[in-house]
Amino acid sequence: KLFKKKISEETEGDDENIAEVGIEVIEVLFDEKTNYKFTKINSQNEHRPRTELVVVEEEDFDAVIVASYPKGNKGNNEIEGFIMTKDGYKGESARGIVIGSTLEAVQKEYGKASRMLSGTQANYLFYEKAGIVFMVDTNEKVISWMLYGKVK
Repeated sequence: KLFKKKISEETEGDDENIAEVGIEVIEVLFDEKTNYKFTKINSQNEHRPRTELVVVEEEDFDAVIVASYPKGNKGNNEIEGFIMTKDGYKGESARGIVIGSTLEAVQKEYGKASRMLSGTQANYLFYEKAGIVFMVDTNEKVISWMLYGKVK
């Protein structure tokens, strides 16, 4: 597995939003838009099903729907939604985190991340209860964050 599941040590808090939009609005975003980008990724094998990505660009954030279609799993498709801050986003998370906040500030407000993933350009801190992922650079500063959740 890519992620190692840990016992949650997250701190409870207010519902998250970006530009006053929560993850629950994602279906409405895509219903109202006609100008979005669509990418289809064909099935590679039984572990990598056919996947479709749909992206809507807004002023303060990008919204993405990721739908996967496992073979033989008719009607049980996985559809996830993501809303991600853009460069220069001036808002804050529900707990006061802004672009440039320190890793220490994130951990003070959100607790210990449910999962962590190291990347070449950023480290990703997953807070499952809050439905938020913080991207932190090598200087331990927040460079972006995204909200996520199931759409269907």
